[in-house]
This record gives sequence, C-alpha cells and structure tokens, in this order.
Amino acid sequence: MVYDSLSHEELLTRWPKDVEGQPEAPALLVSLMNESALFQVTLLEAYGIPVLQKHGITGVIGRFPNRGTHLYVPASLLEEAQALLDADVEEPDAP
Repeated sequence: MVYDSLSHEELLTRWPKDVEGQPEAPALLVSLMNESALFQVTLLEAYGIPVLQKHGITGVIGRFPNRGTHLYVPASLLEEAQALLDADVEEPDAP
C-alpha cells in the first residue's frame, strides 16, 4: 500500500483558521528520519490532526548532515499531537 500525505489544497482546507479566516500558525512537533515520519504522519492524520511536512537537514551527526523531515501541526493542536506521539502503544494479544 502506498500512502500519500494530504495535498497542499487538502492540508489548507483542514488546517484550522484564526478569527480572521487565515491559517493558524504552524508549530514544530518533531524532527525525524524520513522513514519514521510516515508512521507519525499517518497516526496524526488518523486522529484528525493535519500535518505539514518539511524535508531537509534535521541535525548533524559528527560532521555529516542528517536528512529528515520536520513535522508541523497547528499550534492549537500541538499538545494533543504530542500526547499521541508520547502514548504507549499496546500490542494486541496473540491469537
């Protein structure tokens, strides 16, 4: 299965608006390696939290740049998003 994140138009439609109808400011949630970002984005969007992804340098290991993804969410949903990412995942019982 191939997962496509929200298109620019879908993201803008789902992003909360301020009292003037402008998109709310994004807040940096986390910076991850690209492979880890897909799971996080899928989880957040499943709970109705829109995610803006910015790909680039997320840090430096030794002298080597670390490429990854910065995930931004609406500032008003930052605490909820952080709680989802911090929650313990319960493994289902084996049949």
